[in-house]
Amino acid sequence: MPGKSLTIPLDKPSVLADWRAAIVQAEEFDDGKDAEAFVQFYENFLKANPTFPTDYADLAEEYDDLYSRSLWLALPYLNEKTGYAVFEQ
Repeated sequence: MPGKSLTIPLDKPSVLADWRAAIVQAEEFDDGKDAEAFVQFYENFLKANPTFPTDYADLAEEYDDLYSRSLWLALPYLNEKTGYAVFEQ
């Protein structure tokens, strides 16, 4: 992995494990509000770290999976434009 500094250490295995556990729990309890929190967090993270998907391709793939799963759970809490984009994807 590159030595590029991230605004939040999403490259640490413990951080990924914590996010995985949180999303699994949100899925188990159909917790769209917690899922929306991850959606907002990850979108903001990508704005602050635009090269993350290329610099950390393997990790980005895993976070993108969590993001996709979270989008479906968070659907009732998303604005209309974002909600439509979920269905288009």
